[in-house]
Amino acid sequence: MPEETDTGNVVDFVKVHSDEIAQHINEYSFLVADALSVIVLGMLAVFVLHKLVAKFLFRFMSNARLVLVVFGTLYVLVFVVTVLLVIKKMGFETKDLGAIAILTILIGAVLVYYLIPFLPRLPFKPGHMIETVGVMGTVDSISSFHTTLRKFDGTLAFLPNALVMASRILNYSYIP
Repeated sequence: MPEETDTGNVVDFVKVHSDEIAQHINEYSFLVADALSVIVLGMLAVFVLHKLVAKFLFRFMSNARLVLVVFGTLYVLVFVVTVLLVIKKMGFETKDLGAIAILTILIGAVLVYYLIPFLPRLPFKPGHMIETVGVMGTVDSISSFHTTLRKFDGTLAFLPNALVMASRILNYSYIP
């Protein structure tokens, strides 16, 4: 039996099954196009609504974090509902899966809303000039595990965040 990667076998397979391949492409291309259009339109609608709320209501709201969590949840819900509609259109039952997915998203949003204030934050952001752990420089990046400082001689210092948070930090960017 010849190898399946042989170019002749692939060409022969396509020649023999070209009608079937075209039928599958024709059948699923509309499904993919519909799903992508619903995702794009849904995300666009949430984006426009978010910008309108940000422009007109943020100044009247005392809790801007709530608005951010709500719209983040809406973005995820639009995406998940679209995926569920595509799965349903493919012929699978989505009633139980949909309920679990939406409930998980809503519980996640509530957890994010209440846990954000308890997450530790570093008192600087990229671009700030700081001194910590005996190293002075400009913050190049911050990751989950380390902070990268660009020292004035051009070298990079990678400092573990646990060490940075446990030491004294001087942020010169807040000084005029």
